[in-house]
Parts: sequence; C-alpha cells; structure tokens
Amino acid sequence: MKSERPLGILFVIAATAGILLCLYGIFQTWRIRVSFSQSVDENLALIGETVETTRDGLDVVETVLETTAADLTLVRSSVFTLTLAIQDTNRILGSLEDLTATDLPASIDAAQTSLASAQTSAQLIDNMLATLARVPLLGLGAYQPEVPLNVALGDISTSLDPLKPSLQDISLGLADASTNLGSLADQLEVVSEASAEIDTALRDARTVIAEYRSTLTQLETNVSAAQTAVPGWTRSAAWVVTVLLGVLLFAQIGLFERGQALARAEESPFVPADYYVPPILETDRFRLRMLSVLDVEKDYEAVMETQAHFHDLGLSWPREGFTLAENLADLARHQHEFVEREAFAYTVVSLDESRVLGCVYINPANSRDADASVNLWVRASEMESGLGRELHETVQAWIAAEWPFESAVYPMKYMRF
Repeated sequence: MKSERPLGILFVIAATAGILLCLYGIFQTWRIRVSFSQSVDENLALIGETVETTRDGLDVVETVLETTAADLTLVRSSVFTLTLAIQDTNRILGSLEDLTATDLPASIDAAQTSLASAQTSAQLIDNMLATLARVPLLGLGAYQPEVPLNVALGDISTSLDPLKPSLQDISLGLADASTNLGSLADQLEVVSEASAEIDTALRDARTVIAEYRSTLTQLETNVSAAQTAVPGWTRSAAWVVTVLLGVLLFAQIGLFERGQALARAEESPFVPADYYVPPILETDRFRLRMLSVLDVEKDYEAVMETQAHFHDLGLSWPREGFTLAENLADLARHQHEFVEREAFAYTVVSLDESRVLGCVYINPANSRDADASVNLWVRASEMESGLGRELHETVQAWIAAEWPFESAVYPMKYMRF
C-alpha cells in the first residue's frame, strides 16, 4: 500500500493553518465590529447632515422662487398696464392722424377759399373807398392805406400754404409712431406669453421641491432607523460569522486529527507482497470474484434497483441521475485498486453469472485498531430472501480463515438485516 504519511503531514499543516485562520477570523470579527459600527454610524450621521443641508438649500431655492414669482407678477401687471396704455395711445394717435391728414388740411383749404372770396370783396371795397375819397364834396381825403385789405387777406391766405406740408409730416410721424407702438404691443404680447410659461415652470418647480421635501423626510426617517438598528445588525452579523468560522474550526480539528493518524501510520502494504489474493469464493448459492469493468451493465442494474435503499441508509451514492458511464468509472477504479493490491472489490453473482446479487468491499481500515474494513450489500430484490445475512456470515468466516488480517471491522453501513 502506498505511504499516506506525506498526505497526513499535509493534512496537519493545512488543518493547523485553518484553525489559526478561524481563530484569527473570530477575533478580528469582534474587534472590527465596534469600529465598523462606529464607521457606519458616522456615515449615517454624515448622510443626516447632508439631508439637513439639502433641506436648507431647498429653503433658499423656494425663497428665490417666491421672490421670482412676485417679480413675475409685477412684470405681468406692468405689461398689462403698458399694453392698455399703448392701446389707448394708438386710438389717440389714430384720431390725431385723421385730424392732421384730413380734417385740418380740409379746414385750411376752406379757409383759403373763404379768404379768396373775402379778398375779392376787399378789392371791391378798396376800389369803392378810393373812388369815394376822390369826391370833393365828401371831404374824405385821399384813401391810401399802408396795406390794402385785399392784400392783407391775400397775405393771410398765402401764410396758410406751409401748414399743409407740416400737417402732412405730422401725419406721417403719427403713422410711424402708431406702427412702432403696434410692434411694441406685439413684443409685449411675447413677453406676456413668456411670463405665463415662466409662471407654469415656477409652479412645476414648487411641485418638485415638495416632492424633494417628502423624499428628504423619508430619508431622514430611514437614516434614523438605520442608526438605531446598526448595533443590532453588526452584532448579528458578527455572531453569524462566528458560528460559520466555528463550524469551519471544528472541521479543521477533524482534518487535523485525520492528518495525525495518517502521519503516524507506518508504511506497510495492505496485504503482504507474497500473499495470494483469493480470486473466487463460491457457495451453493452465489459466487464472489473480482469486480471488473466487464460487469458494468449487470452491476448498474443492481445498483439502481437498490438506490432507494442506499438513500434510506443516509448515503448520497448513487446520486439521482446516476449514469452507466459513472458506474463504469467506479468499476474501473475498483479494478485498478484490486490489481494494485490497494483494496479488493468483489462482485456477488449468481452461479450462472446471469445476475449481480451484490458487492463486497475489503478496504484498509481508517483506524489503527483494525487492519481491514469490510462492507457489503445485496440488491433490493434479494433482501427478503436472507441472502444478506448468509453473505455476511460467509464473508466473515472467509476473511478470518484465508485473509492475512489480525482484525477486521464490519461497519455494516451497506446492509440492513
């Protein structure tokens, strides 16, 4: 048998390292728990301060929005007043434009026409007075006015001529002013529409701020709850880690003991080199011979028939979905161990070799108190026939009589009688 001492030493080293790591992990878990809890609490406090600062920022933003809304209301009121003023001014300008473009020129024309008629009459009057002045009997003296009436009236009519171009210029200026005021009114309409959109945006912003405040309130509640729960969380987490490391620690202790046993084991073959391994054991009911890959199909049938029985005994083999290929691999391993004299697996077959009835496994014992460990099983259909007890008694006598073991144990884990 190959020496297991190196494997045992490796197990001891690995187990020692595992034990130290587990103990260090448990120590570090409880050491770090306090600082970790403090760190989490500080971070939560920082989050709380951030929430408060954010709330203050929202207060500032809300104040700015209120101020902006008040200013916007003033702007909209001013735009409305200015629009009304422009509309009134446009009506006045329209009246003035009509007056300067039509009414006043017509009045001037009428006045000039009247002055022309009056000038003709004045000419007649001037001629009449001049004639009368030359009559000696009347004693009027010479009629020689500095500016004759008809000339004065003509001068007045002439002085009215420049007024019509001036009125025309005034009318054009009033028309331009009306047009400019119309453009200004259009621009004020754009301003009014823009202010309405801004007002809508301000209402939306107030809604968003209200939602932010609700979110901040919920966040503050969650942070407060987390601060209260952090010590409990960290304590529970520390206990969970401690339990897991404790389980791992016990597993490492088992590995350490197993390694010690292997490391103390002497290098000796399972059976002496000159021992002739019995190839066959035969009774009037069954035959034992080496389990080989040639038995794969019959062995697989017997194994799968007995699968539920194996599982009832707490074994995981054969697993659910166990395949013929997996069984072939198992048989190849057993055959190799038999040839190498490391372990001996015998198939139990009927005398005509038509059926596999069970198996017998002769393996090195894990304990120093025995040389060999013998396990066996029979297929489910033979359990009620008494084959299991007969096989056990036959194998036990055979081991005692023909095998070179001082002691052998029979765990019986594969059988139930």
